[in-house]
Amino acid sequence: MRGCAWSRRSSVERAQKGASRFRAGSARRRAGRECCAEQVAAANWAGIFGNDASRSLCFGGRKPNVTLAQTLLKLARNQRDAGIATGVDVTRAETREAQEQVRLSQAQNDSLEARLQLQRIVGLPLQCFLL
Repeated sequence: MRGCAWSRRSSVERAQKGASRFRAGSARRRAGRECCAEQVAAANWAGIFGNDASRSLCFGGRKPNVTLAQTLLKLARNQRDAGIATGVDVTRAETREAQEQVRLSQAQNDSLEARLQLQRIVGLPLQCFLL
């Protein structure tokens, strides 16, 4: 009779352990899905807004700065040719235009990097283009 009680208790304990393992596995799967969702959201956020939220969609916020710098450079050259400005003013305008070009390139690279990171997280082929 003792053998029967022991085997019943053992069966109950095994069932309880199995149920707790099942719950632990389910919790791990849920945590994994949530972690993946967080990574996708972060990569998507970085792809849309860049590394800082001050950038507008992708790198569109940088293009007007480049256009302004090019216009100011043209103005500085025209003023120098008219005798109103000096070569230093033109050099400053050239420097500003070059800096804005670099910032635009960095924003474009950040956007591409974020897009590739999102594709890696989601499991899409890296050759695939995301809109």
